[in-house]
Amino acid sequence: MLHMDTTWWLTTALIGVILAFCGALQAMIGFAAAMFGIPLLMLCGFEMPEAQVIVITAMLPQNVLAVWQLRKELSWREWIIPALVRIAFLPLGVLVMGWMQAEAKPLLRQIVGGVMLAATAMQWLSKTETQSASKPHWMFGTFSLSGFLQGLCGMSGAPMVLWCYARPWSASKVRAFLFTVYLTSFLPQWLMLAGRFGKIIPAAGLRTVMALPLVLLGTFVGLKLAHRIPDQAAKQLSYAVLILLAAIEMLHPLFS
Repeated sequence: MLHMDTTWWLTTALIGVILAFCGALQAMIGFAAAMFGIPLLMLCGFEMPEAQVIVITAMLPQNVLAVWQLRKELSWREWIIPALVRIAFLPLGVLVMGWMQAEAKPLLRQIVGGVMLAATAMQWLSKTETQSASKPHWMFGTFSLSGFLQGLCGMSGAPMVLWCYARPWSASKVRAFLFTVYLTSFLPQWLMLAGRFGKIIPAAGLRTVMALPLVLLGTFVGLKLAHRIPDQAAKQLSYAVLILLAAIEMLHPLFS
């Protein structure tokens, strides 16, 4: 890791800018902070576990703020079971990520990109009916996959976004649901990563505190912009972002 010299401070400032942008994007469309932030943080020299902790630590106050502002959009009955299913599959993702860090690191981001691209293509090309999205097996599959991906690479928004857009919800309600479910998994994931990877996790989390003012500024800007974007435009923007990020992840080894 970097020492506290000029390079350390410049890198910390860059982390703040990255997290501010991620906070604005997530506040605006309800996801994608990790899918942008984690690859960029890894380019700055952080390992996957550190990058995950930096993002979830930075997004914690953003999610608290967003859930409070959007609290009237949904009831606890709509998110409690999906959130519990997601948390239940976090440990499996963390275990697989630990193995891949040691044995198959180059494949990690390609696998995530492939899953993202396949899920987005299936949703875009086929119109899933609301009745199907409401069935227990569809919910279980969506949130077990999301929990696994959250533990594996921290980029777990895609399955939940697609599930939400198969329901007759407004963009505000989608964001309220996503922020609430994200928030429930932050502490369990933080503790699992600390238990698996040791001292590097608290160190990465403490460093993130320096960027929190920029994250909150980005969140404020993103929430303001979200109210100006029509629901259909938000949905199309979400699909476009998912496809772009999936392509970047799958092609990453060609440029590394």
